[in-house]
Amino acid sequence: MKTHNLIILLLLSSISFGQSPRQTSVLSKKIDSLSSVTNNQSNSLLEIKSELKKSKNDFNEKIDFQNQTLSFSTNSVSTSLSGLSNYLTVWGIVFGIIAIFIAAYISYIQRKVESILAESKELLIQQKQIQKEVNHSQELIEKDLDGLYKKLQDVEVTHMLKRLKANPQDLVNLFSPLASKNIDRKHYPDFKEIALKCHNPKNPEFERANYEINLLLFQHFPSESYFDRDIGENMRIILPELLDAMFPSEIEYSTEKLIKFASNRSLQNNSEILKYYFESIENSKYANNDTVYKASYTNCISKENKFILLKTMLDSQITTTFVQKCGKLLLEEYQSQVNDSSEAKILENVKSRLRKPPSTKEP
Repeated sequence: MKTHNLIILLLLSSISFGQSPRQTSVLSKKIDSLSSVTNNQSNSLLEIKSELKKSKNDFNEKIDFQNQTLSFSTNSVSTSLSGLSNYLTVWGIVFGIIAIFIAAYISYIQRKVESILAESKELLIQQKQIQKEVNHSQELIEKDLDGLYKKLQDVEVTHMLKRLKANPQDLVNLFSPLASKNIDRKHYPDFKEIALKCHNPKNPEFERANYEINLLLFQHFPSESYFDRDIGENMRIILPELLDAMFPSEIEYSTEKLIKFASNRSLQNNSEILKYYFESIENSKYANNDTVYKASYTNCISKENKFILLKTMLDSQITTTFVQKCGKLLLEEYQSQVNDSSEAKILENVKSRLRKPPSTKEP
């Protein structure tokens, strides 16, 4: 703008050199006026420029302020977004861990429920099986009460014998229960073991136990124990006491078993032991018990055994009643069936004894 004004002034100045003084004066005035106007315009322009510069600076400041504000806002938003992102990340991890634990817990509960269901099914099957066994057992019990009672007794006897083998003197407490039961043959070895422990003549404390175990043996296993090589002799020593403690039915049972046992093996070899038994019977309260003598004769089984038994009793002066009772039976059965002189001689001796009155003993 200044250059433009200067050019104009130069042009005007060159023109003025060709004009008259008056014209020059006028022109000079015009030039001055124009210069003044130009200066004024120039000043105005400078002011405008200054104002524009100031406005520009203000505008730039405002823009800078806006930029700073925007930058701060952006940073704040960015920070907030970053914090929110971190927050969401942390909570995402937390929720992930919680989800894992929840999934594991649900899986555990599921396995537990499945296990309980399996156990319940198994228990139901077992319950049905138990119910079936109970019903079966009930049927067996109802069908065979006697058999069940015998099994229970056998278990009880087993426990008592185990106790006695450990402490034979305890027989004072267990004698009655054992005497009242029907005891199986399989328990004989246990009774024999206890009897051997109780046979202790040097210790008076075993005297009662020795008597009671022999009484039990003679009651439940008369033939096995009486002829036993280990304990039979001890039993025969106290036989009179044992006989006095027994009931008639027990004496009859023992006699039957003794005769059968001897007959099935060798009555001839056991005749002396049998003679002592019947001598003890004759000296007991059962001397006149006809059932005892009839059982002894009947269970000889064979003719030969019957003659051997009578011959053995004829050799004793004590067994008078036996000869009287069994001799009659022998004569009635074989008087017309004598095969040799030895049998005839035995029958004659029986007849001779029968002519004598039998001795009478109080039952």
